[in-house]
Amino acid sequence: MQNPSSTRRLAGLAILVAGVLLAVPARCLAAPSLTDDCRTVPSRILGHSVNVCVVLPAGYNSSAPRCYPVLYYLHGLFENEHSWIDRGGQEILEGLLSSGKVGEFI
Repeated sequence: MQNPSSTRRLAGLAILVAGVLLAVPARCLAAPSLTDDCRTVPSRILGHSVNVCVVLPAGYNSSAPRCYPVLYYLHGLFENEHSWIDRGGQEILEGLLSSGKVGEFI
């Protein structure tokens, strides 16, 4: 069973991240085209490679330099790096971007 103080910290972090995302100025995107990039990256700390997926905003590969806020989705037990994408997270994000409810982020 998970430590109650850890659960509270994780819940607080989720609320903080959601607040940061809502504070990001929304830019209207007529047809958002998010790109998901899944690959394996080496980890010196863990001593082995880890699988990750990154969802990039539509304008990420443009020539104009721009900084993006980053949201880290940490899946739970029995889940994997594809969970967010497989469970419809990308479609939900595209809808939020289209409606202007959130701004672009990685």
